[in-house]
Amino acid sequence: KQSTEMMKIYKEYNVQPFASCLPLLLQLPILFGLYSAIGRPLSFMLRLTAEQITKLGSLIGFEITSKMSAYSYEIAMAKTASMPEFVSKVQETISNFKPIDFNFFGLDLSLTPSFSVVSIIWILPGLAALLTYLSSRIMQADTAKQDEMQSTQKTMNLLMPVMILMFGFQVPAGLSLYWTINSLLQIVQYYTLDKNFKKQLANEIAVKTASIESKKNKRG
Repeated sequence: KQSTEMMKIYKEYNVQPFASCLPLLLQLPILFGLYSAIGRPLSFMLRLTAEQITKLGSLIGFEITSKMSAYSYEIAMAKTASMPEFVSKVQETISNFKPIDFNFFGLDLSLTPSFSVVSIIWILPGLAALLTYLSSRIMQADTAKQDEMQSTQKTMNLLMPVMILMFGFQVPAGLSLYWTINSLLQIVQYYTLDKNFKKQLANEIAVKTASIESKKNKRG
């Protein structure tokens, strides 16, 4: 009965109970774009052509092996060409080349964390998963009800952080940094905007409900 009445309220006030999934879907194109930008810095950050990338490899003596993907060899080549001993030589031939610094407070964002190698870079996928869990718990804490949606929300609260953690160990650490900052902003947004607006909406609904009940009582 409670679930039925909740759905009526959602319909009356144009509330979409699953609208919170939309921001997650909107992030996917951004994540794919970031993955390409970080994984292929020569092509997307510096906009070098395939011919220039081949020439760059010859200048720094970089050999591409069959085990290297387009993502791994561009990162490795960019890091090698950005070394002080190569920068001037490369820029004489490829004028639009600029050295790339992948470091962020001592963390190399171009590295892909590995479960088999303990590293400080583990902190980024770990933070991304933790903050995703905290942000989802915080935003749903005041709306969770004893109905059929509660179990689904709890499952998503646990599943999403695990997925992000696993994903963070398969892509460059820069993506985990993006997700970490995004979750932090969601928490800040909740406490500065969402919570205040929800209180305002709740007060308006309470006033409207009281007005309707008052009219009903008068008619009765």
